[in-house]
Amino acid sequence: LFSKQIVGNENSTISELIKKLGNSDWVKTGLQYLPKEEIQENATCPFCQEKTISSSLIENIKNYFDATYEADINVLKSFLEKYTQSIKSITSKSIFEANPKFETYKKDFEIKHNVFTKIVEENKKLIGDKINTPSVSVTLKSSTNALQELNEEIRKIKVLIAKQKKNYI
Repeated sequence: LFSKQIVGNENSTISELIKKLGNSDWVKTGLQYLPKEEIQENATCPFCQEKTISSSLIENIKNYFDATYEADINVLKSFLEKYTQSIKSITSKSIFEANPKFETYKKDFEIKHNVFTKIVEENKKLIGDKINTPSVSVTLKSSTNALQELNEEIRKIKVLIAKQKKNYI
């Protein structure tokens, strides 16, 4: 979905106009500025202030943003929520800092942790941008190498802890 241009129903009667505008995201956002109650024919447009808004025009615009469009947006929102939850424990340093052996690798850990955190925060922003402007494709940054390097620092700390436990036994 990140590379897909999420646009509305191409078979809608208004799709050609929206294509000419070249910004379905702007049209979708504009729906929130229209009155929620029944529209009287030739109502004033909140954008151009001309008497151009009709209930059939609004219905055609709403039909453009069909169930497939909404489903794609909901998948993106769900992904952002899961992504945020998944990285929460990794980006929290308190569990590591609580261990006295952490001090040995603190500087290296901090550097690796900051690199990883920066990448995932940028990705969260990119996902949010995609939700807000679904017609624009985005490419997430790979966090694999940064996570592997962070895990290597964690492994070093675990080795120190294991050695300490072995000495006490």
